[in-house]
Amino acid sequence: MSGTARPIEVSPWLRMGPCTPAACVSAPVVAAGPLRRAGRLVAACLVLLAGVPISLAIRRTRTAWRTQITRTWARLLLRALGIRFRTAGAGSLAAPSGKPGTLLVANHISWLDPLVLAATVPARPLAKREIGEWPLIRGLAAGSAVRPATLCYLEGESVSTRGCYVGDDSLLASLLRVVATRRLVVEVALHPQVEPVPTGRRHEARVALARIAEARVRAGVAGVQRERLRTGLRAELSDA
Repeated sequence: MSGTARPIEVSPWLRMGPCTPAACVSAPVVAAGPLRRAGRLVAACLVLLAGVPISLAIRRTRTAWRTQITRTWARLLLRALGIRFRTAGAGSLAAPSGKPGTLLVANHISWLDPLVLAATVPARPLAKREIGEWPLIRGLAAGSAVRPATLCYLEGESVSTRGCYVGDDSLLASLLRVVATRRLVVEVALHPQVEPVPTGRRHEARVALARIAEARVRAGVAGVQRERLRTGLRAELSDA
């Protein structure tokens, strides 16, 4: 046997963090009862099953129709799971005629993130591997503007970790936590679009664009944390 270890293949959709569910995921502020949990699971299964024939039926329809149907389906699935969402920020993601579309980038918290973004804007998820290996996607991404976004999961006015996907957490365990949580809300803040800078050095331009987008996402996360801290302090002072 060879003593050389083979590198481990890691899926671009699998995000491993230093936390564990026991250490980093808090108890729900308000827990859902057994009947509500069961109802949410049944409703989510029905929405998922309905999505199969719907996706087959709309494959040849106009892009605008597919987009609207997909957004409606994603919103129904979030609602079935007991999740509400709200958005902040204005502006369209549509690109001018003849130009590449806009890349939407956001902080990654949960397996729910792609569903939340699909319910918010007309988009489809892309993995880093797809961008790097598919010539067409790579070419489109190279000339695209970037729209940073910040996602934040809340229970009431407090930041929630119930939807987080951490450590060796399983999808089933995370799903059961979500349906067991009442008043779970996800906020999507859309930041101003970042346009690529015309330059002869494409790689350097994309690196600069990525750094600007990351800085805006991080600033959005920090802003949410500051706002929730102020809200918590005001609540404590009013109760004192």
